[in-house]
Amino acid sequence: MLSYAAQLNRSTVAIYPTDLPSQNLLAPLGSLVVMEDEAAFELATVAACMNGWFYFLLHDLQHWLVDKGLPAHQARTLVLGNLEDCIASARANPHQDLKSMGKAIATPGTFTATGLDVLNHQPGNATWVRPAKWCSMRCSVACRVKAQGRARHAAKSARH
Repeated sequence: MLSYAAQLNRSTVAIYPTDLPSQNLLAPLGSLVVMEDEAAFELATVAACMNGWFYFLLHDLQHWLVDKGLPAHQARTLVLGNLEDCIASARANPHQDLKSMGKAIATPGTFTATGLDVLNHQPGNATWVRPAKWCSMRCSVACRVKAQGRARHAAKSARH
């Protein structure tokens, strides 16, 4: 499973089942995440969908800044740069919970805390989980259908 970032060798690549030749082949494309089982791979599929959703969030944030008067290239640089800053900090602190990292920034009385409070009281905040649940259900169904097809094919092959 790959994202467009595979073209840049910066993709997160989920693999299942464990297969050393496939891992060696795909490793140059970015960070490998070897999934333990098919259920975990289904969740990785949902995470890959999130990748596409992030573009729309970033677009909305960029265009809010543009609507307020920033040139598009500066707005894009600020939005992407702040996301990269967040990711860099999270990667540098792999054992620290992401929420606690955010809380360390959104301290009482800051604009960050005030904005977070606004976000937490919006129905849209819960909206991010809804499509993940929907995709997860669809992936489960698709994987079951695929597994049933493999089982039928194996049974048919065994008879011949």
